[in-house]
Amino acid sequence: MTATTPLGQIRQLYAHYQKQSNRWGFVLLSSMAMICLWVLFSIMVGIIDYTYLTLPVAAISVSIWQMRKTKGISGILRKAHEVQQQIEKAEAEKEEAKDEEDEADEEEGEEAS
Repeated sequence: MTATTPLGQIRQLYAHYQKQSNRWGFVLLSSMAMICLWVLFSIMVGIIDYTYLTLPVAAISVSIWQMRKTKGISGILRKAHEVQQQIEKAEAEKEEAKDEEDEADEEEGEEAS
């Protein structure tokens, strides 16, 4: 993590999980391409042996599972980002109200003198 603020850290985590989801999508697509190529090769050769497809099918199932998992985490991070924005907005409003109150107290003090 290179970000120093909580909002920046959440953004970095979200970007990380989006990239990870994209990598699993690449695994999914490459496994599907491998299956298609193997089926075409098997048809051309005339020997159809489906046992060689177990590894790409396993890769597809794992990548689908991981993509769902990262999608869930990304959703949680998106919600955390919204909550953190609301927290920071509330803190800024509270600080602004406190500053206005301090200025009003100073003006009342000057008027009383």
